[in-house]
Amino acid sequence: KPGIIPPTFYKNNFHKILSSSWENAKYSISNAKKLTFVGFSLPSTDLHLKLFLKNIFDYKPELEITIINPDPNVLKNFEEIAKNNKITYIKTKFSSYFNQFEK
Repeated sequence: KPGIIPPTFYKNNFHKILSSSWENAKYSISNAKKLTFVGFSLPSTDLHLKLFLKNIFDYKPELEITIINPDPNVLKNFEEIAKNNKITYIKTKFSSYFNQFEK
């Protein structure tokens, strides 16, 4: 059933519904070599996701992170939680980035 999960720390109302999804995400990200965020700003209000990712990034400093976003402030959001990871920042919009592959 579709739903919206607000970018807040307190996600207990969604815990039972999404616990297996969070575990699957943790497993997948922990086993990845590279992770790409397209258009995601990692908002400061989403403390739950920031802590979730920070724990993974701290555990896996060799994980390479790519951020595709036109807002350079987004890079700062990721640098706060991925201090030991290699971060590649591509300052462009989603559509512009993927249009290059159509040529």
